[in-house]
Amino acid sequence: MARYYFDIHDGPQSVRDDEGTEFDSLDAAVQAATRSAAEIGTNRLGKGRYPRCCH
Repeated sequence: MARYYFDIHDGPQSVRDDEGTEFDSLDAAVQAATRSAAEIGTNRLGKGRYPRCCH
């Protein structure tokens, strides 16, 4: 299994993933990253934080 690291960048702020997560394949890692990005976007919209393109 390979370990993948998902750092999160939000403008000037960033959160480094120092632990990483093991996945059986690159496809599994991409799917997990996609789900996480969707969840982050949903949470931002729910709090009224819109992407810069929508101001």
